[in-house]
Amino acid sequence: MCKSKKILYFTLSFIIGIAFQELIAMPFFILYTLFIFSSVFLYFFWSSQKIRFILIVLTFFILGAVRMEVEEIVYTNNLSITKEERFIGTAKSNTETYDNYKNIFVIEEKSKKKFLLRVNLFSEFFYGDKIEFTCLPQDILDKGSYSRYLKKEKISYLCYYPEVKLISESKSIYKKLFQLREGGKKIIDDQVFYPQSGVLSAMILGYKKDIPLDLRENFSKIGVSHIVAISGMHLVIVSVILYWLLIMLGFWRQQAFYLIVFLLWLYIIMIGLPASAVRAGIMISVVLWGRHIGRINNLNTTLFLVAGFILFFNPFFLLGDIGFQLSFLAVLGIIHLTPIFLSFFKKVKTFDKIKDILAVTFAAQIFTFPLAVFYFGFIPVLSLPVNLIFIPLLPIIFILGALIILSGLFFPILSKILGKITGSILSFLVSLVEIFVELPFSFFYIEKINFLWIIGFYFFLFLFIYKMKKKNIYNELI
Repeated sequence: MCKSKKILYFTLSFIIGIAFQELIAMPFFILYTLFIFSSVFLYFFWSSQKIRFILIVLTFFILGAVRMEVEEIVYTNNLSITKEERFIGTAKSNTETYDNYKNIFVIEEKSKKKFLLRVNLFSEFFYGDKIEFTCLPQDILDKGSYSRYLKKEKISYLCYYPEVKLISESKSIYKKLFQLREGGKKIIDDQVFYPQSGVLSAMILGYKKDIPLDLRENFSKIGVSHIVAISGMHLVIVSVILYWLLIMLGFWRQQAFYLIVFLLWLYIIMIGLPASAVRAGIMISVVLWGRHIGRINNLNTTLFLVAGFILFFNPFFLLGDIGFQLSFLAVLGIIHLTPIFLSFFKKVKTFDKIKDILAVTFAAQIFTFPLAVFYFGFIPVLSLPVNLIFIPLLPIIFILGALIILSGLFFPILSKILGKITGSILSFLVSLVEIFVELPFSFFYIEKINFLWIIGFYFFLFLFIYKMKKKNIYNELI
């Protein structure tokens, strides 16, 4: 067995160990005993290649379970706070704006625990700002289903409407980029009518809360919610656009790789370092790196290795973070299905760039489809035809949105013209969404889906990929 496959099996075993421990919750002393036994057997059977491999796989499984248990112990080991106290901490996010309040994550200076502060709408803090806040923190363990989200974010305490005072402003590049994002949103709001301005801000700056709730639901029902959310699929499209632009500007492919990765992460920082975008950015960077070094066949191993690395730092992501699961599956789909779609599209002799976008998007959607149905409870019947209309327009909208912001800084008249053009395109898309969602067969709800159906779906999907690989179609990545 080659080294790459061994690493894949070891990493996969570690990930399964994390899942097993979260579902079964074996006592720590049993895990410790199993680890000792596996280490002893490994010592005595080291000379046997097969037994050694099995024991190493078992050891990584136990290590995954131990890592999950340690994280659980550390997370639940919170101090009991029974009275209002004054705390000092550093903002680890920008404020997230909702209808009547804002949220901000803060790392407390002494305990190093993560607080979620709910503050008034007029409050404004940026990543890296040092703040003082006074409140009676609430423990998150009794918050019902909301606790799962808080646990995944490693939030130890909640503070509702505390007294907050700014101690010192951050002077880092992060804050400058975040302020650039705020300025970009203001330009979009000035040049594009609502709700189209909200859709555009969500698509390129991550302000999804600016879209009316009913419109967000309609986007989900017809299977185009990825258009108005910063997701792995979104970042893939941005990467493809950057690749086109850099090649058009005369950069070599090798040079383009480094610039794409740099610009992609600059963009992720600017939109506020949302956890979903950070994870998707890591996975996409891995795919780009695999193509850069010409080791496409090892991308499976590298992707699982990155997933294992992320889960080592926060094992709660595995079962508690839908975004992590969907991002991982989207990139896995891009690796395995994109070459197949591109081979199908070879009959179309033109529209190469649009074919790239369609291949990437459909690959990601097919791989995430079962899990999306499982979590969200409905099947978007018209997803495929609607995406065929929407996807070719995405690069145009992204580029126009960027030009609106840039020209708004120097040429307001040009920005206004571009805003009208972009607003018209978005009005067309919003109208289509409203028309399609009213059709009786556009979507239907599923109250409960059996997890065995999901397993069966992926079994036949990988069987299909295996058959296509045998036909030598599976030979290149975009």
